[in-house]
Amino acid sequence: MIRIIKKIFNSLDGNKNLTKNTNKESTSADYSEKVITFKDKKFSNIKNEIKNDLKEVEKIKFIDCTFTNCFSDDLIINKNCEVIFEKCTIQGEFKHIFCESIIFKDSEIEKYYFNNPAEDKIEIKDLLFFNSKIDSLELEGVILKKQLIKNNNNIKEKFKEIKSLILKNCSIEKNFIIDSSERKKENDSKRFKITKLDLTNSTFEENTKVKIQFCDINKGIFYNTKFKDLADFYQSKFEEVDFERTDFEKVSVFSESEFNCTLNFKYTKFLGKAIFRDTVVSGELDLRNSIFDDEANFLDITSKSRKKYDEKSEDYKFVGEPTDIIVANRETARIIKNFYDNSNNIIEANRFYKLEMNKRMEEYKLLEKSDYRTFERLIFIFHEYSSNHSQNWFLAFFWIISITFFYSYINYDFLLYKNEYNFINNEILEMTYVKIVILVGSFIMLSYLILWKIGEEKQISHSLIVFLLINFYIIYTYMTHDAYLKCFSNSLNPFSIMTGNEKLTFLGLIYKTTIAYLIYQLIISIRQNTRRK
Repeated sequence: MIRIIKKIFNSLDGNKNLTKNTNKESTSADYSEKVITFKDKKFSNIKNEIKNDLKEVEKIKFIDCTFTNCFSDDLIINKNCEVIFEKCTIQGEFKHIFCESIIFKDSEIEKYYFNNPAEDKIEIKDLLFFNSKIDSLELEGVILKKQLIKNNNNIKEKFKEIKSLILKNCSIEKNFIIDSSERKKENDSKRFKITKLDLTNSTFEENTKVKIQFCDINKGIFYNTKFKDLADFYQSKFEEVDFERTDFEKVSVFSESEFNCTLNFKYTKFLGKAIFRDTVVSGELDLRNSIFDDEANFLDITSKSRKKYDEKSEDYKFVGEPTDIIVANRETARIIKNFYDNSNNIIEANRFYKLEMNKRMEEYKLLEKSDYRTFERLIFIFHEYSSNHSQNWFLAFFWIISITFFYSYINYDFLLYKNEYNFINNEILEMTYVKIVILVGSFIMLSYLILWKIGEEKQISHSLIVFLLINFYIIYTYMTHDAYLKCFSNSLNPFSIMTGNEKLTFLGLIYKTTIAYLIYQLIISIRQNTRRK
């Protein structure tokens, strides 16, 4: 009896060993199993090299495998099958296979695509690229039910690059996130790089957040793209971009983004809050054909980056003041000015008021000479050159002093001051070489002024104005010997125009009218930069 029992137990142990061996063989060679695994293999033709009936397999896993142009268009597998590629290299084209899910993990894919030109979109249940490198990903006319790309801190540096990412006429129902994962912003090698990003005619559905952050994008196309939830481009850089007919239904974030190109939001709708805080636009900005239904934040928008890396805090800090951007038209400047007005930031609002007036001046230049508004152009010319549209008080001050020097010289009474002795006149200006230096210096500085302002159309710096005023003083003193500016002070006296006994010549009338206008511009310019609303 005991012997019979032992035989039974021995037979059971044999069956267990047989079961283990069968399972072990199924991972590589048992073609009747529902789950198969391939490791360290090279494939050039999947249909011929895998003997399993792929219509019956429920799960296929490839580990450390290499594929070369082996995914043909007529490859058919079980629609409920799960396919996993782990640490694989896929060379050539890979056309999407319709099954339960396809997952790439730590793999390299040369080109993955599926094109559906029909109006009805085809559903893709689960397609995921996890920590993988994609040279080219192109999908057209599909519905993505789950997240397409997912990365974490373990992604390899060389995998942080996509040459072409194209989603045309697609519907995305889960979060779409592309970023550098690591926030070490001082190292550009850690930023995600995309050569071409094309989301034409695609829709990111409700509760689908789009985050394209810390990316360097060479060309971005968002033509007729609809973002029904958050669209966040924080700290991304664009070399070329198209935002035509784009809809942002909720919050859109462009904070600290850099656009090294013309930025035209043509027929774009901002239905939610739009944030352009510390955004850098080195090219021309055009908001004329944009629609803003909610608040827009343009705080510290600039044409040059102000960020400098601070080693102590190990992060970037903003240094200096924002520089004027290039606005394409008056409406763009007005939209940004309106934001600052509503924020009670009058100083910055005045900065964009100046840009608005500059664009108005350009519009006047296009008018025909017979147009009556040509006379209005003269007012804008005086306004611009006298105080840069009431923004530069020092420029108004410069004209006041310069014109008064000229007028004082013309009306100078040489008999009244000729016998007065002063050190500057009698000891310094009588030296021959001083006269030569004064004349040569005057010619050089005036020539420099013409080249600076007229030739290159740049703003006159305060330091140049100071040098010019000193030079004008020396010339005036040399010509009139009025070193202590007695005649100058009497001419400039703003209250002298109110005395009824003073006799005015026509030249004096023009001078006093001009000086009254310039003093007014001086006061307004100072007030524009200091007043509260």
